[in-house]
Amino acid sequence: MKKSSHKIRKTYLSSLFDTGINVNTIREIAGHEDERTSLNNYCFDTKTDKDFEKM
Repeated sequence: MKKSSHKIRKTYLSSLFDTGINVNTIREIAGHEDERTSLNNYCFDTKTDKDFEKM
């Protein structure tokens, strides 16, 4: 599977959110001025159906 650099970036930032890293730290890593940009555009659920079944 081939992913664009933007998709990889979104996955990386979402993984940071999933591990509980502070949103301001993620904003700084991403280079965003406003943390809402990070939350609204880069935060998505990375869990699979199997992950939910385990929970």
